[in-house]
Amino acid sequence: MQPVNPVDALLQFRAGQLSREGLAGAVYPLLRRLAKATAWKVGGVDADDLAQELWLTFEKSVLHNYEPGVALEPYLLVIARNAAFQMRSKVRETPSFDLTSDLTTEGADGCPEHEDRHTPSVADDGVWSDIDRRIGILEIRRRLYNLSMNEPDDDSKQAMRTLVLPCVRETAMAAQESARLPVIEKKPRAQRVLPPESQELVSVRTGLDMTQAEFADALGIGMPRLASYEYGKATIPDWVMKSARDLADNSGNALESGRKKYEGIPMPKILDGWARELGVPYDNSQELATLLGASKATVTRWKNGLIRPRLSALLRYEHMVKEARKKLARQSEFVEQLAAGKKKRT
Repeated sequence: MQPVNPVDALLQFRAGQLSREGLAGAVYPLLRRLAKATAWKVGGVDADDLAQELWLTFEKSVLHNYEPGVALEPYLLVIARNAAFQMRSKVRETPSFDLTSDLTTEGADGCPEHEDRHTPSVADDGVWSDIDRRIGILEIRRRLYNLSMNEPDDDSKQAMRTLVLPCVRETAMAAQESARLPVIEKKPRAQRVLPPESQELVSVRTGLDMTQAEFADALGIGMPRLASYEYGKATIPDWVMKSARDLADNSGNALESGRKKYEGIPMPKILDGWARELGVPYDNSQELATLLGASKATVTRWKNGLIRPRLSALLRYEHMVKEARKKLARQSEFVEQLAAGKKKRT
């Protein structure tokens, strides 16, 4: 049988669904654990006596005043600390008697040596202020725990705002509440103006419908360097600008003719034409992907009309189809020559 949660046991006892023995069996292990930990921290207190005191307090007060939704363990921990401090102060205030005082003679009753030399040990103001400070810190922890476990309402928020430690002056708390961080107005971010050469380089690349990687490869430079040129972070050399302008002049006509050639044609139809030129079955996506330099998944998406490459990529794939067709033609010619040679030998 699984042990009953102390909170559930408390609520069941209130509803008459649990006996007193069942309540004690569910709650007393928790009280004993808290009493043992508190007695070790406070010192000078017996853990069993503290556990009995917690059980009496639980029966008299907590059992009737507990509100559902409040964390039970931090609440009992505060009660355990208060009870431990009270028990320790009572132990210090209790005078110690000499066990051999009853064995003295009647003539020695007036002797100062046999008088009680023990005086009650009463805590000074410093000890009491330390106790109050600890109790206040525990109360703050309990309330913060409850706020994190339950959705706080307006009353609990007001209670948290008015909570003041006994060792803190009200004037200091008022000064902290009145202190506010200064409001810093953020200036709007200035718009960056690119140099004319960088703007021209970007316009050439976008006009050629190329990515940065493709444009950098066409210019013979690295993509990070091209990015630094386009964002105006580095000075563009003259030869780079000349190569870009020449590329725009030479590729402009090719792009325009390619745009007219493939405009309005669906990608599956274009792929079917490439397959017929290469002599590859249209259904063989793997062989098509190998000859075109693409992946099988990309070719499948082309067939299903899910994606379509850019115009520059289409022209590049068309060039690869032409080169692959020439290569296949040379291979077939070489195979025919070998076959003809074998026939002559025979």
